[in-house]
Order: sequence, then C-alpha cells, then structure tokens
Amino acid sequence: MKSVLLIFFLAIIPYTVFAFAENDYPKILAKIEKVETKITIAENLIQARMSNITLDNCSGDICYLDNLEISTDNAHLDCSNKTLQPLNNATVGITISGDLVSIINCTFAGFTQAIIISGSENIIAHNIIQNNPEGGVTITGDKNKIFNNTFSDNKKYNIFTDIGADYNYIYNNTMIDIDNLYQPYTGAIGAIGISSAHNKIIKNTITNNAEEGIKIFLLEAAEAAPFKNLIAENTVMNSGVLGLEISGELAQSKKGQNTAFNNIFSQSENEFGLRIRYSHGNRLIGNQIKNNNWQGIHILLANNTFIKDNTVSKNGSDGIWLGDAHKSWVYRNTVKNNHNTCGINFAKWKGNKSKNNIAKLNTLKDNGGLHNNSQICDEDANKIVENIFK
Repeated sequence: MKSVLLIFFLAIIPYTVFAFAENDYPKILAKIEKVETKITIAENLIQARMSNITLDNCSGDICYLDNLEISTDNAHLDCSNKTLQPLNNATVGITISGDLVSIINCTFAGFTQAIIISGSENIIAHNIIQNNPEGGVTITGDKNKIFNNTFSDNKKYNIFTDIGADYNYIYNNTMIDIDNLYQPYTGAIGAIGISSAHNKIIKNTITNNAEEGIKIFLLEAAEAAPFKNLIAENTVMNSGVLGLEISGELAQSKKGQNTAFNNIFSQSENEFGLRIRYSHGNRLIGNQIKNNNWQGIHILLANNTFIKDNTVSKNGSDGIWLGDAHKSWVYRNTVKNNHNTCGINFAKWKGNKSKNNIAKLNTLKDNGGLHNNSQICDEDANKIVENIFK
C-alpha cells in the first residue's frame, strides 16, 4: 500500500507544480505593484529632502571626490547635475555605510567604482553613472532602491548585488553602452548582476551590453544559489552573449525559484535569449524571446522549470531546448520561425536524456528547416499532448 501511495504522490508532483504556477499571475502582478508603490514613496521622499552634504573641491560644474564616505543616517546629496570625478587617484566615488541615505542628480565619471552601498534602505535616483571601468553601483546591504538612473560604459557591471544583499529594488534604469565598445567573454558580470535573494529587477532597459544583460549567478561555490528574485518587464536587446542567465552550482543547486515575467530578450549576438543552468524551480512566464543568435530558451541540468505563455520566435537554433533536464512544464507557449533543428527539443546532454517533462498546449509553426524541420524533438518518452501545429 505504501508503495502505491508513493507512486501516486510522485506522479502528481508535476501537476501540483503546474497548478501552483498556473494561478500565480495575480501574485506576480501584486509584487510589481508593491514595488512601484515603494518607488513612488521614495520619489516623494527625495523631492522633499534638502541636501545636507557639502561638496568641496568644485570648479564650475565639476566636483572632485577622494573616496567620500557617507556614514550618517538620513544624509541627502543633491548634486544639482554636477559631475563628480576622482581626486588624488580615488578609486571609489562614494561609499554609503549609513542607512536611509539618498543621492540624486549626480554624474559619476572616471572612478574605478562609482558607488558602494553597505547600508540599508538607501536611495540612488536620477543619476548618470558612466565610464567607471570596475562597476557602477555595488550593493552589499539590504532594501536599497536604485531607480531612474542612466548607466553607460561601465565595463564590468552597472549594478551588482553581492552575496547576502537581499530585498533590493532595481527599477526603471536605462543602460545603453556604445555598441561594440567592449568585446564579449572578457570576464565582465553583465549589465545587472545578482548573487543574492529576493531582489526585484523591474522595467529596466538594457542595450548593447558586451556580456549578459541580466545575470543571476552563484558568486562562490560555498554559498547558496540566488533564489526568489523577480525579473519583470525589462527590455534587454543586443547583448554580446545572452539576455538573461540564471545559474547555480551543479553539486548543490537545490534553490532557485526565480521568476522571469513579461520581459523582452532579443538580438543576443553570440548565444541565447535566456539560459538556466544548475538552478531548479524557476519560472519563465509571458516573455518575448526573439532574434537571438542561437537558442531562444536554453535549459541545462535544471529541473522543475515552468515555461508558460512565452513567445519564442526567429531564433537561430531551437526555440526551447532542454538538455538533461527533468520534471519541467512547457505549457501554452507560441514557438515559431526558429531557424534550425526544433521548435521544442528535449535533448540528451553528455549521454543523459531529458525525462519526465510535459509539453502541452503549445502552438508551433515553421520551426526547423536546416536539419529536419521538426516542431517537437524528443529523445525520451516525455509527455507531449494537445499541442497545436500550424
């Protein structure tokens, strides 16, 4: 009797995961609305504040900083559109170790790193952060808000949340690099790098980044993989490598559960629109993934992925590819005009098949062409039902 119950329980797990994610639209939209409410509160706060930090060493519209540290809580700096540049070979523009600090209307240029935040609940808004080769904003604290800034040509990353930097909001920033300024595969993190949990990355525009547009990744093998981050309503175009990467560590990647919702990932020059590796339980819902050089969605050694209501089109290889990936739902996606191999491909990776996956109610049209013109390729007995072939 126990064995029968166990078999029944295991059989319904994929359907339980499906039912949970199927009804999750209201929860995701509520999270986005909550972030926008908090951003509005923060905007009202900074507009009501008076600047209480004095910048010395100014000449006209340029002020020179020598590793300025703001350790006082509730401090506010309004640069009134002045440009901040390094003095005495300073490497960091401003370090914020206090809480509830706000910095607005500043241009940071020529530092190794523009801003480092170790405090909590700080606000970085309406700034221009450009030409800082190591990075734009580094966050090691919690609950900070980075919004309405313009980033360009910060070679390693624009924004990075370090291990343990949780519950930060990265909202409505514009990140446009000079096209082809940097070459891909040079060790940069990407436009936005996340190595922590519960962060919200919403409504950012990223163009011409040399590496990944948004990278959710394990910084150190001993740490837990980043989990429960929300990546929503971003536009990522013309990345040098790929649009979004979510990755963990093969030996310990039990966490994941990140959500990519209603984003656009297009025109990645070298690889994929979106890649998940060694990270389980992630959800890809309502995204547009198109015109990328290789596969649209690439899932490798990652299980329990929920792929729903995405439009995957005009990618150079497969639309959706899963290699050695198990217990995933590929549900109600539109997969069309992907140029090579298959629309949806359940594939082997190093001899290991993708098993116990479900492809249901997907609409497929005009995929393949160069090899076998296949809409769905399956190297094992995955469940493929009620799909629509046009």
